[in-house]
Amino acid sequence: MQNLDHYYNLFVAADNELYAESLKQSLETSFDKNVKVEAFITKEECINYIGKQNKPDIVVLDYKLNKKSNESNSTYTVDKIKEMSPDTIVIMMSNEEDMPSAIKALRYGAYDYVMKDRFAFSHIREAVEKCLVPSKC
Repeated sequence: MQNLDHYYNLFVAADNELYAESLKQSLETSFDKNVKVEAFITKEECINYIGKQNKPDIVVLDYKLNKKSNESNSTYTVDKIKEMSPDTIVIMMSNEEDMPSAIKALRYGAYDYVMKDRFAFSHIREAVEKCLVPSKC
């Protein structure tokens, strides 16, 4: 991993607490002390934390986070994050290989869409690393 000159805030919001914590630890280990990672298991927690002037550089967001709520999917959450923190980069992740959902997420402002498969942590790490180099994201 290259030595980064800047300190970055990264949020992970996933519907499974163990998955969110595991991804958080994986990212913290990958990026040493240059990246501070916060994990959330509800979109409300994540949005409320952003609303308290905690503007993340990157949010890794589960597409179907809290699908039982009024919003049918997380494109609402992407829109809300972008409204509150326009410069925040959003990377969506999902269990489903669903091209319409991926396209919809990208249209709502997500930078990337990653499948939650056995390679997900690696793919997310690669997407985050690209975003840490401004000319690549």
